Amino acid sequence: MLRHLTNIVLNPISQALLIAVLIILFIPAGVDKYSIDQVDMSSSFDKSQIIFADLDHDGTSERIQTFYNLSGNVAIALVKGIFTLGQWNFRGVYEELSPRLMIGDFNHDKLDEIYIFTQVSDSIKLNVLQFSEDPEIILKDRFIVKLGPNLQDPDFLIHTGDVTDMNGDGKGEVVFAINAGHSRQPRNVFIYDIVRDSLLTSPFSGAFIGKIILENVDDDPFPEFLLNTYASSNYNEDPVAYSDTSSWLMALDHTLGFLFEPVEFPGPTGGCAASFIKGDKGKMKIISSVVYGSNIPDTSMLFLADLKGKILRKRIIESSSPDVFPTIGPAPSGYPDNIAFGTKMKQGFFLIDSNLVVKQISNELFERWNPLTIDIDQDHENEIILLKPDHQKHLILRNDFSHPIELDFPIQSINILCSTKLNGSHPPQLSVQGDRVWKLFDYGINPLWRFRFLIWAGIYLTLLAFIMMIRKLYSLQLKKKYETEKKISALQLSSVKAQMEPHFIMNTINTIGSSIYRKNPDEAYKLLLNFSGMVRSLLLSSDKLSRSLKEELDFVKNYLDLELSRFPEVFVFNINVDEEVDPEIYSIPKMIIQLHTENALKHGLLPKQSGGRLDISVKRIEEYLLIIITDNGIGRNLASRNMSQSTGKGMKILAQLFETYNKQNKEPLKQEIDDLYDEKNNPAGTKVRIYIPVDFNKDIF
Repeated sequence: MLRHLTNIVLNPISQALLIAVLIILFIPAGVDKYSIDQVDMSSSFDKSQIIFADLDHDGTSERIQTFYNLSGNVAIALVKGIFTLGQWNFRGVYEELSPRLMIGDFNHDKLDEIYIFTQVSDSIKLNVLQFSEDPEIILKDRFIVKLGPNLQDPDFLIHTGDVTDMNGDGKGEVVFAINAGHSRQPRNVFIYDIVRDSLLTSPFSGAFIGKIILENVDDDPFPEFLLNTYASSNYNEDPVAYSDTSSWLMALDHTLGFLFEPVEFPGPTGGCAASFIKGDKGKMKIISSVVYGSNIPDTSMLFLADLKGKILRKRIIESSSPDVFPTIGPAPSGYPDNIAFGTKMKQGFFLIDSNLVVKQISNELFERWNPLTIDIDQDHENEIILLKPDHQKHLILRNDFSHPIELDFPIQSINILCSTKLNGSHPPQLSVQGDRVWKLFDYGINPLWRFRFLIWAGIYLTLLAFIMMIRKLYSLQLKKKYETEKKISALQLSSVKAQMEPHFIMNTINTIGSSIYRKNPDEAYKLLLNFSGMVRSLLLSSDKLSRSLKEELDFVKNYLDLELSRFPEVFVFNINVDEEVDPEIYSIPKMIIQLHTENALKHGLLPKQSGGRLDISVKRIEEYLLIIITDNGIGRNLASRNMSQSTGKGMKILAQLFETYNKQNKEPLKQEIDDLYDEKNNPAGTKVRIYIPVDFNKDIF
């Protein structure tokens, strides 16, 4: 069983399949289901903003551009197709951190209006532009509220709501909230009735409004308001109803009266984020989190309340816990209405049910408390847009957090403004506006997605071919290694035979025996030591093709001493090693000196019969060891005539040894053989030069 499993795992078909699956799962390899491509962009320095909206509901969006005119006042231009419909100017300036306008159709005539908020001196005013073939202003400079005093310019935020029927007259009213910062007032929700030109305002409050949620949660046909509040502490010790030194659970009915007496959560730097959720037996409830800073432990909580403000269930949570959410909102479309949606920067997205059970559904990291949601491809499910932690790009996720795609748009001084550009029968596009840059993107199903199986098959076949090629190359390498090892083994055996041939052994034994016979024990003992030293060296290096320079020279010296005992009148020898060369640290190929020495003696000096001389010297020249073997023998030309009995086997082995080593070394081993001549041009011996790199790689296995 184990052997069968091993064969399957080692099979290239299985290996390629496994790697292909990993690549397809973790490296999309160009076949992401969705893709995004930039198709247009522009830059401006007049604080222009571009959004798209289908104002006449014909399936094609109009382009709405807001900017400042030459007099420094608010201006808006409309473009339908390639035609500019006009420019309209209004007094005042925009609030730069808030949406500049709302879109709605209060009279249900299939032509939307554009609702524009401006600040004129210390007042907030509303302007309405009616879209048509000839757009016209139907409301201008309608006073909404006066801003409270501030040491600097009045500061405020506008929270846009909706244009919806709030009083049952069949017409839509404009719903929005205004929240002042250091100016402290107003902090109210407003309902403006265009038909009656009347303005409804929520009760006076010091609570800092961070967000409004509209949803019909009771038996009447009108939506209620749920406010997210924060303890900004702008009022400090000043007495005021619902002071911002606390955060509040606060809800309003459709007449802007309190749905219940606001519930206070005292403490600085706190916040109360809330959302409507369906509870037990289908009754609507309020789910909320109260978050304090980490310096106030064990006071943050999740809780469930009814529509009368009574807390039904709660969980006390440490502020550092991942179950504490600075934002809670309705779950995206597609999720049950008994589920709320919690987000936490640098941790991810969570679902919270009416039992306060928290479940993490995505660990995508982001750097904005409130991720943007927008239906880009008009499939009735919102996509989710996140700012990546490096602030250089955004990330687009599907409604179920799948198929992440990078959006090339870095963070700017304001949050990006997204809108969907409808193009009739052509796919919609995503418009993204930053501080000074506007970009338009194509977003949708990747055209390659339908061919993904072919692409995946291509990935698999490419990997299979690659693995087969690697296996083939590895097989060739193993074969080459095997042949090299086989050759080395043969060389090892040959070198052993070449170093001590039978004739030499027999002659040496006869010489030792002769010394014993002549009753010369000292000479016999010396010869026996030399011979045993050679045998010992031979045995110790029998499995090697290299050895230290010292071992090679010792072997050669023992050999020459034995031969000298046989032919004392024929030759003398000298071995000289430079002082800068340490014989014990340098390695050289085995028998590289010995074979040349043996050839010099047998074929050059012994035929001369007397007056022979053999010199061996070793020195270092740059990055080489230079070994020089010189004899004054009869020369190679004459020696070749007397070598009828020689096989030249030793030199063949040496040539193979050089070839083998040079395949494994960067710098080659080299040898040069020169014939020597006297003054009369007669043969005077032979000189051999052997060059061995000092970084010679002896480990050729």
